[in-house]
Amino acid sequence: MQFINGKKPTIKVDAETVMAETQSNRILFDGHSGIYTYKNKYYIIDKDVFLEYTDLDVAKEDLFDERKSEKNMDEDELVAMIELPGLPANLSVFTFPAVMDEFVEIHFDADLCYWFLDEGEIRKTLFSSAEEGEIPEVSYIVEFNEEFFIATPSEHSIEGRFSSVEEVLQVAEYATIGTEPYEEIDYFRVCMLDREANDEEVDYIADKGLYWWIKMNADFERTFEPEKGKRKGYSYDIYEFFDGYFILDPNEKAVMGKYTSFVSASIGANELYEERLEDEYGDEDENEYEDED
Repeated sequence: MQFINGKKPTIKVDAETVMAETQSNRILFDGHSGIYTYKNKYYIIDKDVFLEYTDLDVAKEDLFDERKSEKNMDEDELVAMIELPGLPANLSVFTFPAVMDEFVEIHFDADLCYWFLDEGEIRKTLFSSAEEGEIPEVSYIVEFNEEFFIATPSEHSIEGRFSSVEEVLQVAEYATIGTEPYEEIDYFRVCMLDREANDEEVDYIADKGLYWWIKMNADFERTFEPEKGKRKGYSYDIYEFFDGYFILDPNEKAVMGKYTSFVSASIGANELYEERLEDEYGDEDENEYEDED
């Protein structure tokens, strides 16, 4: 590994958040790895790599050295990659193994992941092992053009390519298998989604599986954006589901609910926003993060 100058992030941030919030501000991105700018720092994100830099030139040097090392590999060690027929032009940068089942490539990209989920056919649902009371991570075996891929919405990843569902199961890690999305996850029981709505006793569940499940199954109401004059970059989606309203926090991949109306849910979203500002800025002057007119 040639990444010798970076360090583990010193702030509470994860690779998923950095990638999600800097899609339009990527540097030297090649579809596999790249440098992302986030809150005045630079991050190299690659498979099993998440490193922080304060100097862009140093980050570039590390990334260039790594890519140079990859290009200098012996030809016998190189894996032939191909463009996947059927991918739209904006996703053509992502390549896949020319030979199926022998080499597995993983891409972490939200647009790519959702494109497969929209255009492909879900053939199996895989659930990670979880302790009692926990919600397992969900992955899908998606078929596209008679080829098979693993899509994991919680990490925006596409893994593949395989010749059959059986070949996927040879390498996939899972606890149980379903034939329909989420059929073996009892979110109603675990998260009490069918409870009576209450604007006073509202729980906050930071769980990626539940977050994506609500997005895919509930009715989107509208997006709540904080009042003008507050810090940019925060918004919350409000969904109506099972005679109540739930707030989805895209920053934490969490669900807050269950509210009796959209109005009370909006009030809850604003309170959540204020708490986040207080945690991040404390007693700092609000003028420091006001919107610029």
